Amino acid sequence: MSFLVALYFAVERSNGSTNKNTDLIDGKIFPFTNFYDQVPLYQSLADDHFENIFSEFTSIKGNNRQFLKSPFSDEIEIESSLSRLNGDDRNNVLSRLSQFYRDLSKVDINDSAYWSNLYADIVNSLENKRDEGGLLNSYKEFNKFSSTKRLYHEIKKDIGDFEDQINPLELFVPKIVTPRIIDQRIKNQKGLFMFVPFVYNYGFEESGSQVALNSDEVQKRTQTRINILRLLSDSIDPQPKPMAFVIPHCKKASIRSELESVGITESFIYPDPSHIAHEISKTY
Repeated sequence: MSFLVALYFAVERSNGSTNKNTDLIDGKIFPFTNFYDQVPLYQSLADDHFENIFSEFTSIKGNNRQFLKSPFSDEIEIESSLSRLNGDDRNNVLSRLSQFYRDLSKVDINDSAYWSNLYADIVNSLENKRDEGGLLNSYKEFNKFSSTKRLYHEIKKDIGDFEDQINPLELFVPKIVTPRIIDQRIKNQKGLFMFVPFVYNYGFEESGSQVALNSDEVQKRTQTRINILRLLSDSIDPQPKPMAFVIPHCKKASIRSELESVGITESFIYPDPSHIAHEISKTY
């Protein structure tokens, strides 16, 4: 059903035009199983010279739970609260995140997931934590930063019981959010929402010096993060290609007819009085 709904949106997005082909997955996300692409993730890390911490993300590969989130997920709450902070606080938090990534990258030069072990010890409140290269101190600096404290305050306004504890790596990758079923429209559409990660307005050179990024570069880096979720043609291929589905313009009319025959219509996608009335008026 999710695929058919996506197909309906793709065909209707051209407002009835049958003069051009339509890219089925342009702006839409639907069933994905092999969507993890190492190249964009590695490129995202390389943009700010964080290549050394690639090993920290290997647990994400093949684990859809790292990407698929419910609206009640702490990670989604953290990022939605971050979006509500004022611009200065938001950039300050992202700056501290970048500093943590740089500190981790200096330590993680042997392809060892030091942070994964340390964070597990933090969560379990172990007395002797597996610290390496001062990562624990770097994490504490991030947590006690004034803008981070304001982020925690914002989170607790929505969910009162929240421990002041964030895994910085979880804020790097995009998320796919399953919405709450609050009405018939959401139930019928079976849609998913993408939560795009925030990209800091400043980058870092190999020397460690900070450089301002123009809007095009920020947009490019954001798109590279999003590309982590691209549907791939073959997960076995060492360099899989993004999968593309194109609807020939000459097939749109017949596809609409076939979708209607199985109940995927305007009133099914938008089950409100105005759309139902519009559909009736077209038929009669």
